[in-house]
Amino acid sequence: MDIVLKEAIKIPNSVIIKGLTNSDLDEEVAIYLGKHGSVNRHIRIDDPHSQFHRQMIAEFNHASAMDTLNPLLPHTIQSSAQPEITFEIRSLAEVYAANARDVTRAYMKQLSEMANLSGHSLEDMLKEGLANLNAPPLSSQPTVSPPANRGETSSYVQGDHSSDQPAVDSSQSKDPTPTLNQNLIDLNLPTQFYPTLELNPPSVQRVVVEHVVRSSEISSHSPMPSRFRAFSGRIPRPNNEADYDTWRTSIEVLINDPAVSDLNCTQRILDSLLSPATDITKHLGPDAKPPEYLKVLDSAFGAVEDGDELYARFMNTLQNEGERPSAYLQRLHVCLTKAMRRGGVSVSDFDKQLLKQFLRGCWEDSLISDLQLGQRKESPPSFSELLLLLRTEEDKQASKVSRMRQHLGQSKPGPNNPKHRAMSNVQTISSSESDFDVLKKQIADLSAQLNSWKMESQNQNQPKQSKSKCQTINAKVEACPMKKKVSATQSLAKTNPKPRPWYCFYCGEDGHIASSCENEPNPSLVATKKKQLKERQSSWEASTRASDEPRLN
Repeated sequence: MDIVLKEAIKIPNSVIIKGLTNSDLDEEVAIYLGKHGSVNRHIRIDDPHSQFHRQMIAEFNHASAMDTLNPLLPHTIQSSAQPEITFEIRSLAEVYAANARDVTRAYMKQLSEMANLSGHSLEDMLKEGLANLNAPPLSSQPTVSPPANRGETSSYVQGDHSSDQPAVDSSQSKDPTPTLNQNLIDLNLPTQFYPTLELNPPSVQRVVVEHVVRSSEISSHSPMPSRFRAFSGRIPRPNNEADYDTWRTSIEVLINDPAVSDLNCTQRILDSLLSPATDITKHLGPDAKPPEYLKVLDSAFGAVEDGDELYARFMNTLQNEGERPSAYLQRLHVCLTKAMRRGGVSVSDFDKQLLKQFLRGCWEDSLISDLQLGQRKESPPSFSELLLLLRTEEDKQASKVSRMRQHLGQSKPGPNNPKHRAMSNVQTISSSESDFDVLKKQIADLSAQLNSWKMESQNQNQPKQSKSKCQTINAKVEACPMKKKVSATQSLAKTNPKPRPWYCFYCGEDGHIASSCENEPNPSLVATKKKQLKERQSSWEASTRASDEPRLN
């Protein structure tokens, strides 16, 4: 299991899972493992020559998860949706140890067969090999003379010292027994002859050095996320999944990373795909390269428009009503990036085309002139620089408007103040309402006078009664059209009143007036609403005149 060393997996904190289906059913295993602790990463084994092919290793963040899970292992989970599918969970430490023992036995068996073919015993061959490994050169290995007794300390000399030093006994130089430990001699401790194989065998040194080198290579790179955001290709897209463009961008970064192998990149792609996206890539084997997976997924979920169509859509993208210039620029950047991927725009012309369309589709001419963007067409700024300039200018304008509100809210409103304009509109409406009340009062006075005249005429003499009756009839005839006209006007005003302003004269939004407005000024929206109000009032006046003319006739 070379993947354990390659990925630097923490064996005591890991389990190995068998029986995965690469579908939504595998989530049951993830839910079961999540009950015991948080999982740091999932590593899929894709090696057709390994007995653990298509199995997965799950590494926990903490060893406490394995403390509660180990008594239950090996554990078998039966799928609730499809009972015929089962998942087997085993401890990676036990599986890895058993695999190492099998490899050791196979290696020793091969050595035994080689010894039998040579005519020597396996023990003699091992001793001879260990003696050759442990025999150091005389010029660099310290030589030790045996002590007279256990109480005396041993002395040692270097091989390149002068000849007046004690000579080395030939029997000791030929003896394969290794030299004494230097630290024991310096501390005046009783010396014992320990074989070098037990203290520092070269094979152990080689394994330790390889492990240190691999660990340093892995730790030198920045830690990568264990799993990307999932992508399934479902419509509508679930909230916990990424769209295809975002997911593909993450995979491109992973492919361009030289520290990540193709096999590891393929594993991460498979880990992040869900059905139905996995169904499209099932025909690709484990030996397929990551670009092959992207090619198949592009044909199913990528943009189908060519570069010219995407560029035409980019040219027709204009600033919406109430949209900030910075938000409009970000929208343009997304459209132009899609067109560039499909070959509609070259990389060298990206910034130039972005600035050109922004100047063409943005309606904030004052902001463009303040930043002098028209003079920068030949040397356009990058997207990040332009976005920072727009956001800075927008923040300055917002701060200025806030200061203006604070100042105008505390001072006396002038004729050009939005608050003064709103109050004048309210006064106009109230004055029109007061004129209507005066008209109603005058009509009531006329009707009272007519009634009084009628009563006086009844109390007069008979000759005068006929004359007064005629006058009363004439007065009634003259007053009747007026009453009908006024009553008709009143009923029409009640059923279909004249349209009034329903919007704020400062920002153009509905539901409040300019005196209580806290939004930013929007002259374009106010002009649009004012135009709509005039049209409604004109249509109302026309309908009122059309309804009054038949009544007067």
